[in-house]
Amino acid sequence: MGKIRNAESETGLPGYYYNNTWTSLKCRTTEYRDNILGCLRNKTMYFLGDSTIRQWFIFIIEQFEQHKLQSVIKDDMGFRMGKDSWKSQEYNLSMHYHHHGFPNRISLVPTTDVHYVANMIDSLSSHGTNTVYFISTGAHFTITNLDFYRNRLRGIKDAIYRLHEHSPDMPIIIKSANTREPTSTDRSNWYHEELNTVLYEEMSGIPNVVLVDVWNMTTGHSSGWNIHPTNSVIENEISLALSFICPKGRKKEKSKKNAKNRHLKNNS
Repeated sequence: MGKIRNAESETGLPGYYYNNTWTSLKCRTTEYRDNILGCLRNKTMYFLGDSTIRQWFIFIIEQFEQHKLQSVIKDDMGFRMGKDSWKSQEYNLSMHYHHHGFPNRISLVPTTDVHYVANMIDSLSSHGTNTVYFISTGAHFTITNLDFYRNRLRGIKDAIYRLHEHSPDMPIIIKSANTREPTSTDRSNWYHEELNTVLYEEMSGIPNVVLVDVWNMTTGHSSGWNIHPTNSVIENEISLALSFICPKGRKKEKSKKNAKNRHLKNNS
């Protein structure tokens, strides 16, 4: 596995949008926007963190038009703290969302539903290459200092190392913080970017851990800055992450391309 982060290409840019599709200038990726469900067949997925990773959880569920998620209670923003689970027997797919531990900016949350990410990684029982962890922190940590955030990340990193002692091939996808609408000094994009810098410093170089830098994906989209990006942005973020969850997809596409080239050569 590799990592997707703030590295620059020869043009000085990490990527660009064209026709609402993000093209990375740093990473060679596979387009999964039209085959999200096929990629996720036979998977157990845990979404651990804040409401921006819960957007991924909800978006994937919405791809199953014949299913309804009855357990989700939506407030005015369409998000809530707590936990949710969803399963598809047809795809042998199960997904689970858990909000990270305090601090948080949301009230009226059952304390029994809030757990620290490191503790959840230690306690969750599903292991193996068909289990995937998606982690996102940052949005609620703008009320803390950088040392507090660094220590929280180090606890998560230690839990990942413990997990990889018995499941070394299990993929971990860590999503960076994204831009947001600046409404106050403790919700500034400047400090969000500082938190991202700490995230990259602490989480880079861990085997089978992918850092998905969504900062530029939310900065560059025409919908503007929003702590909860539009579905168009979410779809591109998920497609980027799936390039590392489903590497066989890349091989299949390459094999099809080679077969097509051989066919053209034989008929020329």
